[in-house]
Amino acid sequence: MENTRYDSDSIAINISRSSGNHHVELAYEDYRSAAEVYVEPEVRFTPPFLDFAIDAPKRDRRKSAIFYSMEPTNGLLGRVAANAYRQVSDRQFNTFPSMLLTVPPPGMQIDSSIYTESRLITDGALLQLDWQPSWKHYLVTGIQFNHDEVDQKRHKETRINLGAPGFEDIAEKASIATTAVFVQDDWQVADDWTLVAGLRNYWVKGSLDQTDRANLESGHLNDRHLIGSVSLLYAGLNDTVLRANVSQGYVYPSLLQLATGAYAGSRFINPSLNLTPETSDTAELGLRHQGTRWMIDATLFTSRAENYIDHLRCRSIDNCLTARDETYRNVGESKSFGVEIDLAYLPDSSAIKPYLNVGWLRQKNEVDALDSYKTGLPLWQGRFGSTFTGSYGGFELRGDLFLRVQSGSERLEMTGHGPAESSKSGWLTVNLVLGIALRDRYRLNIGLRNLTDRRYTAATENLFAEQRSIHAKVSLAL
Repeated sequence: MENTRYDSDSIAINISRSSGNHHVELAYEDYRSAAEVYVEPEVRFTPPFLDFAIDAPKRDRRKSAIFYSMEPTNGLLGRVAANAYRQVSDRQFNTFPSMLLTVPPPGMQIDSSIYTESRLITDGALLQLDWQPSWKHYLVTGIQFNHDEVDQKRHKETRINLGAPGFEDIAEKASIATTAVFVQDDWQVADDWTLVAGLRNYWVKGSLDQTDRANLESGHLNDRHLIGSVSLLYAGLNDTVLRANVSQGYVYPSLLQLATGAYAGSRFINPSLNLTPETSDTAELGLRHQGTRWMIDATLFTSRAENYIDHLRCRSIDNCLTARDETYRNVGESKSFGVEIDLAYLPDSSAIKPYLNVGWLRQKNEVDALDSYKTGLPLWQGRFGSTFTGSYGGFELRGDLFLRVQSGSERLEMTGHGPAESSKSGWLTVNLVLGIALRDRYRLNIGLRNLTDRRYTAATENLFAEQRSIHAKVSLAL
């Protein structure tokens, strides 16, 4: 019962070519993964469950992309950049709950097998034009497009008191298309002062084209939203830049939240077409020092989000199929504040350069009548390590040995029986990334993750993360 099997393999190919001021790169990635998922005994065997097993036999992803950039030698246009990609994700996720219900008497045993198979196709493209109308202004303009389409099928077999099986088949198709145009002006207002201001406008169309579930109907959603940001930078101190920034955020609900839903442990999280996009306002103060020996970047921030999306226990008005289920809802406001610090030691004479990245966050969610800092997010997380370089014959070696750390997290949520708390433990993993280059044309990157084979679950995830694994990538420059 303590064993969890992870099988994964991947291949990544990058081919690039530069000619004059033109650069083209082709990229292909094929990732395949499967897992037999471990379920904690307190979830797997807690009444009314006699057993609850999970299997994920397929979590595959294929991605093809092309990148192009060009820098004119003179004129108003400073740079042209464009890219396009397609990603296909195939997933199978199976659950096997067995429940013993004692109400009403004499009770019944319900054994189910739920097989979910989905394909998500994502297409994206970006065109960016950089302009330099004068030495004081650097103008960035562009347009970005993204389209997600999911096709999901769920087959359920149910036996009551070991009788003949009943069958249920559910098919769902949904899509989201997002178009955004953006402009940003980098303005040198004085010798040591820079003002950066930008706007981005979103057009989003969401559609649930097909569903066989009894508690959800097909529908269409459209939204349009404009956000902005402004930053002020001061560079009058030696090797140090001070900055202040105010920005707006916009997050449209995902296909998971709008259309398909998902199983999380023994519960099903229901989607909702009534969700409203999240919006946020953020203010930041920061500094960056780039000296001969040290690099320090520190940011202090505060943020307030409205229509925050979270998954909560179903209420009677949510039309869920069982009382144990959850549903995605706009929960009101979320307020957060924190600090992020990047620190690196950069001695010129040494090939070993230690660093750390650490973040501390406090977030408070206002959910119905429940206000709490126990949001399920870790108080702090970080990465601590050291890079190293070296040359051996015709080979160049670059490496990064680092620890990933995350503190424990607590979550307080309202259920039909009142407030309920849950928690996840903190964790630490040891990781090593190696890059080997030969004659500036061939490069092999090897990632060795979770070398101590630590079993852990990230605070925002429900399944266990990969244990000890190896990832490799080969690149060729023509």
